[in-house]
Amino acid sequence: METLATTRTGVRENLDQEGPPRAAEARGQWRPPEDLACLGTAIMIDLLAAFKSDTGEQISQLSCLLSQANFAGVKSQAHTIKGAACQLGAGDLTSICAELEAAALSGSLSHLGACMRRLDLEYMQLCSDMDAYLSIARTS
Repeated sequence: METLATTRTGVRENLDQEGPPRAAEARGQWRPPEDLACLGTAIMIDLLAAFKSDTGEQISQLSCLLSQANFAGVKSQAHTIKGAACQLGAGDLTSICAELEAAALSGSLSHLGACMRRLDLEYMQLCSDMDAYLSIARTS
């Protein structure tokens, strides 16, 4: 459990270096980081569509790896998802993936299962938030 706390703290510290959360993030709604928001609506539509598609596939693969108790594969796949989520400013998804990585190292199937359920829910919420953001961006 100590590794988990260290890992999660490390992720939070890295995210905090980019500055304080904006008001939307404090309410739990996703907004793109400033360096992505300036790319324009067309590019954001493509970027978010690719993220949602790729991440959905990666979560499915992660679930298969977990069902096979392939801890090295779970850690690797969680790390891949964590990197993409971090680049898009999806802090909650990033933290859950860091927790999955740590749980895979410890070999805790029950903890991994609980993390996967949280990951699925957070991913669905993130996709909804991204869709809402794009809906507003298209009309602006």
